[in-house]
Amino acid sequence: GSTNAPAGRPSARGASNPPRGGGAIAPSKGIAGGKKATRQVRAVHAHVVQAITRAEDEIMDTHRHHITLKMSGIKEEISALRALEDADSVDEYVQKVRGVLTRQRDEIDDIMKKLTGLQLSLIHI
Repeated sequence: GSTNAPAGRPSARGASNPPRGGGAIAPSKGIAGGKKATRQVRAVHAHVVQAITRAEDEIMDTHRHHITLKMSGIKEEISALRALEDADSVDEYVQKVRGVLTRQRDEIDDIMKKLTGLQLSLIHI
């Protein structure tokens, strides 16, 4: 709904009315200019929606891949534990588990960077 709050001042609901003439799209010149501005806004909106959808798809694929790798890592850890129980080779156990945990840490660091990048890109849209 519209409010009667002065330009640039919060309305009763707490929303702000931007100052007139300061928008990103130049004021329209009649009906033709208004239609052009509307087309521009729709084109930008479509581009933003597509970018967000691509980013969501990428992060979901990354997360699914991470879960698959994590499951594989857990199986490797179980295998290393069983091997230690059966053969008592502590050196081999330490080497295997250290490798698995290092890969998991690197994978977690990678997905955390991607999550941060997605969050920052959404803030700037």
